[in-house]
Amino acid sequence: MFEVKDLCIGCGLCAKVCQFNNIKMIDEKTVWNDSCEHCSACIHWCPKSVIEYGKATIGKRRYTNPTIRAVDVFRLDE
Repeated sequence: MFEVKDLCIGCGLCAKVCQFNNIKMIDEKTVWNDSCEHCSACIHWCPKSVIEYGKATIGKRRYTNPTIRAVDVFRLDE
């Protein structure tokens, strides 16, 4: 149900913030596996706001806590 718009820059931040290791980057394209917990970290941390969850997130604002940097939520094992 996740969709990535064509404006994706292939940065891989969505995969890095996924605490469940559910997102892989294949040829700079975002691919979700089957173990998504719907935490929405990928949606909210996308620097280009190009990830949507069906029609539910279209036009909705993205939010990240201003006191937390993306590097603070990266999985450190990768």
